[in-house]
Amino acid sequence: MLQRGKGLRKSAPSTSERLVRRGLLAVMVVGIVIVGISEMIYTLTHQPAGIDFAPLWTAARLAATTPERIYDFAKVTGLQQWFLRGYFGMRPYAYPPSALLVLSPFAAAPFAWAYGLWVVATGAFMAWAAARLCPARPWMAALLTLLATPNFTVIDTGQTTFLIAGLVALAVPEANRRPWLAGALFAFAALIKPTTLILTPFALLSGGHWRALAWSVAVGLAGVAVSALVFGVPTWFDWLSAVPRFQRLIENPYMLPAAITPSGAAIAFGMRGLPLLAVRLLCVLFAAGVIWRVWRNTDDSAVRMAVLLGGGILAAPYALQYDAALLAPAAAATMIATLDRPDWLRGLAGILLLTAAGIPHAGAFAIIAVVPVLAWPGLGIDYSTFLRRQPSVSTP
Repeated sequence: MLQRGKGLRKSAPSTSERLVRRGLLAVMVVGIVIVGISEMIYTLTHQPAGIDFAPLWTAARLAATTPERIYDFAKVTGLQQWFLRGYFGMRPYAYPPSALLVLSPFAAAPFAWAYGLWVVATGAFMAWAAARLCPARPWMAALLTLLATPNFTVIDTGQTTFLIAGLVALAVPEANRRPWLAGALFAFAALIKPTTLILTPFALLSGGHWRALAWSVAVGLAGVAVSALVFGVPTWFDWLSAVPRFQRLIENPYMLPAAITPSGAAIAFGMRGLPLLAVRLLCVLFAAGVIWRVWRNTDDSAVRMAVLLGGGILAAPYALQYDAALLAPAAAATMIATLDRPDWLRGLAGILLLTAAGIPHAGAFAIIAVVPVLAWPGLGIDYSTFLRRQPSVSTP
C-alpha cells in the first residue's frame, strides 16, 4: 500500500492563506447552490416533480398484484398518466426485481408522501454516510455533499442516487475493517442499481479484499433468491430483456444531451457500430486501469470511492446528469482533506467539475476529468515533482 504522506509534504498555510481559501470555498458553494436551484426551477417548468420516482412507485404497487407486468413499458407508463399531465414518452421501470424489496414499503403511501419521504430519507442517509467518510469534519462533509449541484436534479426527479452513494460511502472504509459488512453493503447497492457497481468485483480483487468479495457474492445471490421468491423467477428474465429496450429509449435526441458517459456522448455525436464499440472498450480499460492502480496503492476511502463510482459511470452503457451526484461524498471529502494542503485547488476542481457535469453535452467530459482529479493521490504520482521548488545547481 502507498505510504500516507509520501510524495506530498503538508505545509501549514498562513492565516491569510486560510482565509482566502475558505473565502473561495464559501463563494464556490454559494455559486453551485445558485446553479443547482436554477437548474431545478428550469427542470420543474418542463416536467413534474418526482418524475423518475413515479415509475418506481408505480412498479412497486403493480408488483403487489401482477409482478409479471412490471416490465411492460406501456402498462407502467399508462398507470402514470394521472401524474404525467401531458408529458409524452415512455416512463418504464428498468431496475432489477430486487430493487422492489426496498421500494415496496414506499408504495404503501400516497405518491406525494412517498416521494417526499424517499428524497428526505435517502438524502439524510447519504449525508450521514458522507460524514462518516470524513470524521475530522463530519458536519462540513455532510453539508458540502448535500449542496453539490447534481443533487438538486436528484431531488426534483426522485432518483435512487442518494441511496447508492450512501451505501458505497459506508462500504468502502469497511473493506479492511469488516469485510463482511463491506460485502453486504456493496451487494445491497448492486441489487438496486447494478450498472453503477459493475466494476466492484474488480476493485475488490485489486485491493486484495477476497473476503469482502465473497460476502458480496453471497449476499447478492441471497437478494436475488429472495426477490425471485417474492416476485417470481420470470421477473428476472423480464428485466434482462427490458434493459436493452430501456437503453434504446434513452438513446434519443431528447435524452442524449443529459448523458454523462463517453458512450452517450459518442452516440450524441453520431458514432455507431465498431467506432462506438471501440469507445466503450477504451472506457472500460481506462476505468479498470485507474481502479486497479488506486485500490492497490491507497486505503484512502474517498479516493477509492471516487474511482469505483467514477469508473463505473465511465464504463456503463448509460448514465445521466443525476448520476454525477454519486461522486458528491468523495468530492466533499477531498475538498476538506486538501483545504490546508498545497493541492487544495484539486478539491475545488473536483466540486466544480461535478457542477459542469450538468451542462448539456459536457457531462461526459466533466466525468472523464473529475475521476483522475479525485484519484490523483492514489495513482502513486509524486506531488513534490510539481509543488516543491527545486534547488538551484551551481556550476563550477
